[in-house]
Amino acid sequence: MKFPTDHDLQAQMQRWRLHLQQTPLAVIEWDMEGRVRSWNPAAEGMFGYSAEEALGQPIIELIIPPEADLRSRVHGIADGLTQDRKASRVEHENRRKDGSIILCRWFNTPLTDEAGSPLGVASMALDVTEIHEATEALRRSELRFRAVADHTHAWEFWIGGEGQLVWMSPSCEQTTGYPVEAFQKDPGLIFRICHPEDRPRVVDHFREAAAGPCHAPMEFRIQHRDGHQVWIHHLCEPVRDNEGRPAGRRATNQDITSRKQYELELQESEQRFRTIFEKAIDGIIIFSLEGRLLDLNEAFARMHGWTREEMLGRDIRDLNTADTNALVPGRLRRLMTGETLKVELNQIHREGYVFHTEATACLISYGGQPAILSFHRDITERKRAEAAAARAAMEWNAAMDASSDVVYLLDLDRRILRANRAFFRATGTTPESAIGCPITRILHPRGELAPCPVCRAQEERRDFRMVMEADHPDNPVHLPLEIFLKVVKDEADHPVSLLMTLRDLTPARKDMEERAALERQLQQAQKMESLGTLAGGIAHDMNNVLGAILGLASAHVERLPPEHPDHRAFETIAKAATRGGDMVRSLLSFARREQVETKELDLNAILREEARLLERTTLSRVRLVLDLAPDLHPVRGDGNALAHAVMNLCVNAVDAMPDQGTLTLATRNAEDGWVEACVQDTGSGMTREVLERAMEPFFTTKGTGKGTGLGLAMVYSTMKAHQGRVEILSAPGQGTTVHLRLPACATHDPEPSPLPESLPPGPLRPLNVLVVDDDDLIREATETLLRSAGHIPSSVASGEEALARLESGLRPDVVVLDLNMPGLGGSGTLPRIRLLAPEVPILLATGRADQAALDLVERHGCAGLLPKPFTLQELRRRLELIQAPVP
Repeated sequence: MKFPTDHDLQAQMQRWRLHLQQTPLAVIEWDMEGRVRSWNPAAEGMFGYSAEEALGQPIIELIIPPEADLRSRVHGIADGLTQDRKASRVEHENRRKDGSIILCRWFNTPLTDEAGSPLGVASMALDVTEIHEATEALRRSELRFRAVADHTHAWEFWIGGEGQLVWMSPSCEQTTGYPVEAFQKDPGLIFRICHPEDRPRVVDHFREAAAGPCHAPMEFRIQHRDGHQVWIHHLCEPVRDNEGRPAGRRATNQDITSRKQYELELQESEQRFRTIFEKAIDGIIIFSLEGRLLDLNEAFARMHGWTREEMLGRDIRDLNTADTNALVPGRLRRLMTGETLKVELNQIHREGYVFHTEATACLISYGGQPAILSFHRDITERKRAEAAAARAAMEWNAAMDASSDVVYLLDLDRRILRANRAFFRATGTTPESAIGCPITRILHPRGELAPCPVCRAQEERRDFRMVMEADHPDNPVHLPLEIFLKVVKDEADHPVSLLMTLRDLTPARKDMEERAALERQLQQAQKMESLGTLAGGIAHDMNNVLGAILGLASAHVERLPPEHPDHRAFETIAKAATRGGDMVRSLLSFARREQVETKELDLNAILREEARLLERTTLSRVRLVLDLAPDLHPVRGDGNALAHAVMNLCVNAVDAMPDQGTLTLATRNAEDGWVEACVQDTGSGMTREVLERAMEPFFTTKGTGKGTGLGLAMVYSTMKAHQGRVEILSAPGQGTTVHLRLPACATHDPEPSPLPESLPPGPLRPLNVLVVDDDDLIREATETLLRSAGHIPSSVASGEEALARLESGLRPDVVVLDLNMPGLGGSGTLPRIRLLAPEVPILLATGRADQAALDLVERHGCAGLLPKPFTLQELRRRLELIQAPVP
């Protein structure tokens, strides 16, 4: 065995000192009492004390913090090391010279001599403060990572560089249905749960990610453990160690099933929107805030008469009228606040006419920019219908309000929907208080428990009509009412409302009374008309009979000498016929509808003349009073007929005052261009029943033989013929007043020139006379009279036969033409005779010499009228007037 020399030992010691000087570890030797014996440069740098400051100092006071429990164990450490003779490693905090605390890792080795006796301790210290802080930070980071990873909803896992599963988050079970242990036992499970269509793509992605940088995120489907499909959003990031070498890849997998479902629904919604957009009947547009059309459907284009391509990019304001464009800025501001607008627009068709649309618009995002979505519906027809309905409603309201009936409309719950003004007047309500109110609150304020018939009909929804008298307990207005209920139904015959009408019967009943009175007057007038027609017909026939009797009787009276026994008999017959003629004239006067003649008359003069006649006959017991207007307007008419009418009234008045009394004759100018004559007495008066029949023909209250009953009837006929009126006012014990009203005439007619009574005297000659009459007795009697007068008669039975004779060449000297005949009659035959024989004189024979007969004579230049019945003397005189002298 070779022992080291001193030189070797010295060299070894030199190397040791050099190592102590250069080592980064703090090397400190301290004896058994804890005093520093050696302090290398690294110790100086680590603790801040120089070797001179540290040597000989107790290590406890030098680097052990006062509060550390290590201070009491330093000597025990040395004893333990020397006894066990083993090195130890500990970490604890130490204090530097500046007071700061560092964490050191100590390696302690016992020092002994050759005999093994303890000399002290050699300690090497490594400052591990930064390492400890980094380790603690890493530990805390790991804790935080695990806290996040273990509780995240995302499915996280870490695949090592060799493809092994390093770590997986517990949330994998929520996403896949499999726990972490299933993937740890079977790493290939990650790929097997992928959808078969997506699995190759996922495997390729993992392979490419292992060989290089990860690609962009990908999406794929997996099969959940319970069988349903889950969409995964996968993001793969590389993991590297502290030296930057690849250590695998970390994957984050997020369940996006809901998002994919939303995207699918959004896609379907977009497809539905596009379908609706393209197929909608209504027009749909999207336009920018500046008004440019960004999109529109075909319906909108058709609505305006353009194509979709022609309208894209156009300004929406070009489609509006000026009044609509004036509202656009305000509406756009409201849309910008998020409000959805429903407005009406007046728009212009391509052909230039204006139509109406209803638009619903809202603010949307289109291509990332704000825009307006608007739906348009053509409401032109609806506007027309609304206008028509408004006009109809206005007209209906006007008609309702114009009606005096109470009209109101109820819904099926009997609440007031509408009512007219008469309703509000009758009920004392207003539209504000009544509309929407139950009808029973207004028309049944007493609230009867038992419903009235009207209420029952309303509740049963049936048509109804009734008359409710004013005193009925359910009558709302206490007037006699006629109540109508009409159930208004729709097209399906279902009730929709109840129309009520309440009609006040007071005016109707008054009208009915007046109508009844008018009907009585009409019946009276018709009776008078019928009787007049009857009287006229009787008078015509009686005239013919009396004409034959009177004519033949007068001829025999003239031929027989007065002493002849038959002379007196024929005189008696003539007188009887004459009296019959007077009766006939009375009937004709009653039947007459027009004046015999018309001329301007002074009623005052007529009344004065009648007063003079009365004074000479019947006024010895009656006082006569004349109250005649001095400025009385003239009237036009037949003076004799009016005088006869006044005389009849005066006779009746005198008869009504058998003892004494006053008869007043008065005249005055009445209103509206009438002239009135009044005959008033203070007699016994008439009852209502007598007054109603006073003007009936042949009605009289006088005894037998004291009156014919034609007096007032003739007055009525005379006034009617003069277009006048007659009114009788009378009451028992109050006397009688008769008012005769005639239309005044404003102009004065010239007096007609008087006709000559006879022709100048001269020699007479026999005349050929043609008699035209439909009555055999008249023809025979007239022929006899003509022969007695020395004339040559011929006769025919009709106007048609007379015309035929004239057309065949007959030219008589005179024609005696009956006015009233069948066929053409006298009025139709006369003008034709004038055409055939304009120079032949004509005598128009009639028992009714009215104005029509006078006009006919004047118009056709006749010789004159021949009143029926006539005597031989009257016929001879007429012929003498028209007979010309013999040349």
